[in-house]
Amino acid sequence: MYSYSPYTDRTPTGIQYLDTYILQGGLKKGEVYLVAGEAGMGKTIFSLQFLKTGAEMGETGIYITVDEPSEDVKRGVQDALGWNLEPYEQQNKLVMHDFRTHFRLYASDDKLSIDPKNIAKILVETVRKYGAQRVVIDPIAPLLITSHQDVLWIREYMRELVFNLKKLKDVTTLITSEIPTGETTKISRFGVEEYLASGVIIMHLYEDERTHEIYRVMYIRKMRWMRVQPIKLAFDIYEPYGILIRGKLSQVLAAQYQPQYEQAY
Repeated sequence: MYSYSPYTDRTPTGIQYLDTYILQGGLKKGEVYLVAGEAGMGKTIFSLQFLKTGAEMGETGIYITVDEPSEDVKRGVQDALGWNLEPYEQQNKLVMHDFRTHFRLYASDDKLSIDPKNIAKILVETVRKYGAQRVVIDPIAPLLITSHQDVLWIREYMRELVFNLKKLKDVTTLITSEIPTGETTKISRFGVEEYLASGVIIMHLYEDERTHEIYRVMYIRKMRWMRVQPIKLAFDIYEPYGILIRGKLSQVLAAQYQPQYEQAY
């Protein structure tokens, strides 16, 4: 049985090893965190596990999507992990909010003209309306892809969103960002998200050169104002638990190389 953190300044992710051994109880409450990775790495599962955990603790969470209907997300996680999110919705502990309708208001001649302050205002109003303690924006890219291509403009747009969310002192936010496939030096889609987030978790694949076995890896790259050193954790995704940490990547790899007679002891 998962025993949640007794610390009032922490927001458990629902990934027990991560909360207990790495984050000293969970993410720092009231901050904004980035979960980044290539497609298919488990970013959405991480996000929904975060919200599901909150709902089980009696906290209200909002899942904001722009590019994928929320019904598809719910159907997908039920097929993959057996998670039925409907009861949490019925209890008003989980709100699946499709943001596409807001973007249609700004559409003109197939181009989007978006004022960052307006989007930030809508986000904050939505959080306050439902009294949410947890927010997920999955992914952040559709909120940033506009007719503007200037990096400075994108940075200012992102800053407006993050700063307004951080004004909600007791609301912990996860934003996800896709790293383009093959671009191993990048941390996020636009290269600015990681500078504004209080913490950065990167999800990627690692291939053992000796055995050619593939591992899912969660790289805790940054945790501002927390005593957390950068660390790589091997993980798997299991039904019905979601993300389960196998241990530090270095330890998992070392165990593979131990002679069989040593493993017997």
